[in-house]
Amino acid sequence: MDKKKKKVEKETKMEPKMKSTVHATNIHASTIRAPPHPLRMMEIKRIEPFSVGRIVGLIYAICGFLWALMLILTSWSGYASMFTGSTGSMFLPGSLGGLLIIIAPLLYGLWGFVSGVILSWLYNWLARNIRGIKIEV
Repeated sequence: MDKKKKKVEKETKMEPKMKSTVHATNIHASTIRAPPHPLRMMEIKRIEPFSVGRIVGLIYAICGFLWALMLILTSWSGYASMFTGSTGSMFLPGSLGGLLIIIAPLLYGLWGFVSGVILSWLYNWLARNIRGIKIEV
């Protein structure tokens, strides 16, 4: 038991020294602010044309699918009005609607890919000659 008491006494003698160094600052976390980081200006010098074409083509294909879907849905409202006797007209035949849901995303996607590649080539040429877009990072 004496060994335990001595051990406890040693620990209590050391604690005040440790506590005084740890609690001497007494700074709360809410008052600590990180030093401001300087913003770096970076310039986009070149864009990979086929990566831009791939992304723009995919976005255009999604838009083409949504456009075809809306066109088909509005056509159905005209088709349904034929049977109810109202004055609506059938805008798009049913077989053409199924074909449109496939053709429109493909054509829009192809157009988006080609325009993305051409525009990125144009950007690369302009960035080489008159400097590129600057962004802060």
